[in-house]
This record gives sequence, C-alpha cells and structure tokens, in this order.
Amino acid sequence: MSMYAYNSNNRISRTGILFHGKKAYYGDRTSQAQKNYIDLWYAKPLYGKVDMDFNVIHASSKHIKPIDGSSSRRGSVYALNFVADAFNAMRIYMRDLKRKKKIVDSFYYPLNAHKGWQGVNARYRNHLDALYRVFINDYISSGNKDLNREITSFDKFVPIFKDYLSSLTEGDLAFTKSGFISKVNFPHMSSGLIIEIAQENDASNDAKKFSKYFSNSEGFLTYMSMAQKFGFYVDINMPWRLVANLASPAWEQNPILKEIIDRYFPRGYSVQKVFNKYFHKAHEVDLESLKNITTQFYNSFVSLEPTYTVPRACHNQLGSRKSLRLAKKIFRKKVKRMRLTPFQREKKYDDLFWLRLYFQVRLKEMQIDLSEHQLTYELKEMEQVWHSRGGKGAKKHVAERTAKLLEEQVGRFISLRNRGKNLLTGGDSPDIIL
Repeated sequence: MSMYAYNSNNRISRTGILFHGKKAYYGDRTSQAQKNYIDLWYAKPLYGKVDMDFNVIHASSKHIKPIDGSSSRRGSVYALNFVADAFNAMRIYMRDLKRKKKIVDSFYYPLNAHKGWQGVNARYRNHLDALYRVFINDYISSGNKDLNREITSFDKFVPIFKDYLSSLTEGDLAFTKSGFISKVNFPHMSSGLIIEIAQENDASNDAKKFSKYFSNSEGFLTYMSMAQKFGFYVDINMPWRLVANLASPAWEQNPILKEIIDRYFPRGYSVQKVFNKYFHKAHEVDLESLKNITTQFYNSFVSLEPTYTVPRACHNQLGSRKSLRLAKKIFRKKVKRMRLTPFQREKKYDDLFWLRLYFQVRLKEMQIDLSEHQLTYELKEMEQVWHSRGGKGAKKHVAERTAKLLEEQVGRFISLRNRGKNLLTGGDSPDIIL
C-alpha cells in the first residue's frame, strides 16, 4: 500500500482523513502473519505499570544497568538488568549476522539504544512542586471565598485541600504516586522494560512510520523475528520501540537468554518473580506520602503566610450611649498560624483518618464516581476491617479494593477505545490487559 494512504497524524483535524489513515495503518499491521506486536495505546495501556494483581508498580533503581552501545545525548541508556543483557545479546547476534552478510544496514542495524528507563521519583517530586504552586498561586486566591483567611489551622486546611484534590482529578491529574503512574500520559519507560532504537518525536505520523519502518516488509519481518527470538515485543504504534515480553517462551528456549535468566533468577524464572524482585508497589508508600505531603503543603503555606487577620470591634468607653455607638470602630487583628508537628499529627489524626482520605483521593484519580450510598458503604467496610483486622489489615483491604477498581476502570477504558479501533480493523477487542 502507498505511504500516502497513511495520511494521519495529530496535526490533521479532518476526521475523515484521520479515520481512513488509521484504518489503513491498523488494518495492514493486524493482517500480517507476524503477531509479535504489543499495543500500549489500546490493548495493554498499563503494561509494566501494574503487576498481575493490578497493583501499580515501578522499577527498582537498584536493578537498573546501562545498555551497551547506548546512543543518547544525555549519556547512557538504562533498562532492568536482564532486559539490558537481552538487548546486548541481540546486538551481538545481529553483528554476527552482518559479518556473515545475512543482514544489511537498515533502521535496526546497527542496533543502538536511544531511550530507556526513566525514574519515577524525580518526576513525581517535580509534579508535586507544580501542584503546590498551583494550589498557592491559583487555587487559594481564586473564586469568591477568601480561602487564605479560612485556613486558620490544619483542621480548617484539610477540607479545603480535599476540595483542591478533587479539582485536580477532574482535570485528569493525580496526587498519589499510584495515580501519577497509572495515568495514560505517564510514560511506560518507568518500567525498565522498554528500549527505543531510534530518536523519534512524533508517534502519530503514520506516513513517516510507513516509509521509515514498514515499507521494507522483508526487512521489517526480520526485525520482528529477531525481537521475538530475544524476548521482545515490537510496539505497533511506535515500531522503533522494543518492549520486553515477560511471558515470552524465549527466556527459556533461547540458550543465550536462558544463560542470562539463570544468572538473575537462579531459583527459576516466572513473571511473578520478576514483579516480586524488580518492582516497587506504589501503594506501599502512598499512605505515608499522603500524610507527609499534606503536612508539607500546610506547613509551607504557613511559612509563606504566617498570619491571618480577623475583624475586631473597638468601643470608646467614654461619653453617652449615643456617642458610644458613633465611636465604634472596626480594626483587623493579626493572628499567628501554627505549624503542625509530626507529633501533633499522629496524636490527633490516626491512620484510619488518612486511609479514608486516601481511598477517596484514589477514587477521584481513577475517575470513579460512586454514589453517596456506595461511598458510605465502602468507608464503613474499611472501618470494620480496621477494627477487626487492625491497621495492617485495613491497608491491605484498601490496596486490594483500589486494585480491583482500577482493573474494572481499565477494562472499561479498553472497551471504549477498542470500539473505535475495531471500526478501523474489523477485529475483535483483545481481552489481555497485561
């Protein structure tokens, strides 16, 4: 098919052109005999972001290593150690094929890494800094209410801050680390499972993707076959992106990969073992982070605005009652705001208070609108678990409940997006999310 059939990208506003361009693109890709694609836009939007139980995760930095042959202006490119080694082995294998003249120079040879793992923590801190600036500069000073004057203590701060968090989630932003990672616009690169072999900036330009990657069908099928042999998917929307297939039989069948796996998993390999060893569960720090960050937001506000004013009436005690009325004056008294210490917080607000707030924030981040009756039921059940199984049991209950709700929400998201995609391909909606 001509590359001009793929006339679709984010700069085109005419829906007819976009529809036919995407139909040609997805139709051709899904009709190919080679099925080693992964679709991170439609079929598996949380691949590498959640584990098998739908807990939100991110790669541990202690298991990250540089990739040989990195080609990045920022220096080395990184991935999880066994993924980096698999990519390096693939590079060496291709080099041998080139020496034997079995492959020619193309978009995938010489094979270099241009982009890989991106850490979560620094990005999340920058995100929170931005949220704080918006809270102070925009939210506190906006609207008809004088919120500055209303924040006289941490008790008064909490409901205002809760309303602020609700306004964030309505705009598809997140506050918790779990919510931040699971958002569609958060990069999958935090998984350490992805390596990009080219420097591309526009994944929407289908014509460019066709001319640069798909037009040489024989060469592209060789690339796909190579990726499959070394345990990688190829991203259907970004063909320069290799994604480690954790469930690939290649990890056991390819003797080169088997040697790598035996080195890192001496007691045997499984997808669950990868999640257990290489990833952090975001919810394990979410609750403590919510407590600390909320306190930091309040105390930073107190440092910025250490006092507030309250009106006071002053009466002249001399003269008649009539003159007393005339002498009545209003003045403003400055009152000092008090910071909240960790000791005061722990004494006054138990973990059940924070767990209730956390659950409601996570619901908002997932854009799940429960009825008042449903929310009351959920919070009551949480409280019952708290009293029967203790704080640890209640935290586990909330983690399991939010994971289940996320799974259901992602299922609806996939179903909705695939309605549009199936109009393009005529295929069935995939039922595999991870």
